[in-house]
Amino acid sequence: MSFGKHNAFILAVFILVVGGQRGQADQTSATGTKTENPGSAKATAGNDQAKIAPEKRELIKQIIVLSDAHKRTEVVSESVFAQSEKNFISGMSTSIGNSPDYSDAQKTELITRLTLSSARFFDRCRELMKQKINLGEIVDSVTYPIYDKYFDKDDLAALVAFYKSPIGEKFVKVMPQIYQESSSKTNEILIPKIQEVIRQAADEERTGLKGPPAQ
Repeated sequence: MSFGKHNAFILAVFILVVGGQRGQADQTSATGTKTENPGSAKATAGNDQAKIAPEKRELIKQIIVLSDAHKRTEVVSESVFAQSEKNFISGMSTSIGNSPDYSDAQKTELITRLTLSSARFFDRCRELMKQKINLGEIVDSVTYPIYDKYFDKDDLAALVAFYKSPIGEKFVKVMPQIYQESSSKTNEILIPKIQEVIRQAADEERTGLKGPPAQ
């Protein structure tokens, strides 16, 4: 690959990332499964909530508010984006650094361009997500029927009491930090191990391809 093709190379990576998601959606459509739009999803969520007894519905609403579920979902979403961006840059930088196709100066410039391009790409993803996805509605559509399924009225009342207690308030306050720190630490430990496994499998595959053809 020539250095003059670096922009096309970066674009191709982004197309693969986005195209993979689009391909899943296209495959779903091909199977005849209906893809719901946000309006229909909201209507479905409203219908699900209407089926829940009023007392339970009010308790679940309190739990969602007291547990700060909407904000926590936003924190998790941002954490996923940030970690994805970090992993993408790290993985691509390693691949470029190990490539024999570039000089050291070319590698430095390409990694710099990659970092800037990926920052724009993920920032745009964040913008589009805010425009097109209502996380609060998703939280409600998931939480109401699940809590209704697994908790009776007394259970829900106990959860409300917990979230109103000092330890419950502390739990809600520190959970975003706990998630971020535990996720980051897990990735630090797990990702190098996964990369090692992938490298070994790739080396074995290359060795097999170089061997004599099967009889």
